[in-house]
Amino acid sequence: MGEFTVVAVLICIIGALGIFGNLNILFVAFRMKPRHKSSLLIGILGLSDLFCILAELQNATRFFLGVQSYQRECFWAISSYLVMVDVQSTLMTALAFDRLLAFCMPFM
Repeated sequence: MGEFTVVAVLICIIGALGIFGNLNILFVAFRMKPRHKSSLLIGILGLSDLFCILAELQNATRFFLGVQSYQRECFWAISSYLVMVDVQSTLMTALAFDRLLAFCMPFM
């Protein structure tokens, strides 16, 4: 078994756990009645992470099927992943500033 096969199997196993965790986060974040901005940010972050995990599972599936991609189709296959990584980093920054403001000014 090659090292790429091991990586693809690990992507599938860890991806399944990640999907389970993100679905739980989405369920909790959007079912809470007093919705706070931090819970909404965490829910949106879980949704974007779910898209990233699905893109990784797509890459693992392409490896298992033996699909070889060239530059143009490879770019379009991972473009959603690249966009969502940027969205995640922006959301994490917004969440960090939200928590910093909540810590520094708790009664505002």
